[in-house]
Amino acid sequence: MLRARLALALLCAVAAPVAAQAQKSIDPGMSQAKVVERLGEPDASRVSGDFKYLFYHNSCIRTCGMDDVVILQKDSVVDAMFRSADRSYTGKSSSPRAIRRRLPLARGPVPAMYLPERWCRQEA
Repeated sequence: MLRARLALALLCAVAAPVAAQAQKSIDPGMSQAKVVERLGEPDASRVSGDFKYLFYHNSCIRTCGMDDVVILQKDSVVDAMFRSADRSYTGKSSSPRAIRRRLPLARGPVPAMYLPERWCRQEA
């Protein structure tokens, strides 16, 4: 009897993380309610025509440049772009692959050619 309880406890301990990971995946065609059930309430949302954009903070906003976003059309998921490692989209995402930064990070004074004033200056 003790072995059966131990085996059941071990099975539950292993199954729980797998279930938690599965809850973080978004499928094409899901409703907004189902997305919110899996990911929680969005940090922000926007509407444009038939489209609704649900934004979720991730841990890489400073390095990857964007929040995670789920795109719905008429309450049905049509796309999702995730940079967070604990979220995934099972459909084909329109998200481009990551690109490297072209300019080096500033470590000291920024050269004048990179200052916005120079770009906006009008010739007299």
